[in-house]
Amino acid sequence: MKRIFALVASLLPLSLVSAQNPAQNPGQNAVPNKPDMAAQMAEATLFYKRSLELNELASTPQSMEDARKMVDLIAEIFAKDLPPAWSTCSLRDQIANAEYESANSTPTLIPEQRVADAWNRYVQTIGASSDALVTVAEIHNLRDGSYAVSRYMWSRGTRNLWSAPAIYATTPDQKLADGCTAVEVLRILWDISYQFRNLRGARERVKAGVLVSDTLKPLPPGATPPRSSVRGEVGRRDDPVGEAASRYASEHGTRALVEALQTLTDDLFPRTSHPSSQETR
Repeated sequence: MKRIFALVASLLPLSLVSAQNPAQNPGQNAVPNKPDMAAQMAEATLFYKRSLELNELASTPQSMEDARKMVDLIAEIFAKDLPPAWSTCSLRDQIANAEYESANSTPTLIPEQRVADAWNRYVQTIGASSDALVTVAEIHNLRDGSYAVSRYMWSRGTRNLWSAPAIYATTPDQKLADGCTAVEVLRILWDISYQFRNLRGARERVKAGVLVSDTLKPLPPGATPPRSSVRGEVGRRDDPVGEAASRYASEHGTRALVEALQTLTDDLFPRTSHPSSQETR
């Protein structure tokens, strides 16, 4: 299964793993079950700095060079879990082109309908259950929830890749736009691929006619964050997409899964020709 996820990672850099669960690669002389606290602290500090840089890049209209820098920065964050940079260069260009189109000063956003259609074609190809199919309303509600939570957590000082609010396409009054940026689409894919409960939550909110943004607001500047508690739940893994992908690869071969993922990528980020970052300097 990890090999399949590595293949997914080569196509969708942001959609592989949570940064809270980095891959373990102990050195030859490492003591089992004894983490290197200094190394972990250094890694956490670097992750924090890169997250701030990503949010800053996403906060302003982008040049093609900025868009490629964003994509490369995301890949750097997950470098231990991704293939070598040279093997994903073409894909990074493809995503950077789409990010530039969707986040420059006159954006051409990626429609939620395209996201839903591309995803539904993919899950049907790999034989996932109908439960994995999405509607435009569910995609929008999922985006609304992620954006509202990101703004809230960022205002409380919890600043990391998962809470960077600037990656979302918004209107001048900070409302969620009808379409998405390319990096935001990667976040959506990560949610519906590996955090399926988030999609189920959005599905229930759509039925109830509820938006997270109606109730969860960012703290005003200078406000003191209230105390909060975290409650975890342990239960059966809810992963209909991952199970279908594993089954599809087993029955048809990993190449077939890669081709299905490449089709998903091409559907979401159509190949276009833009000047390279070198030419826009």
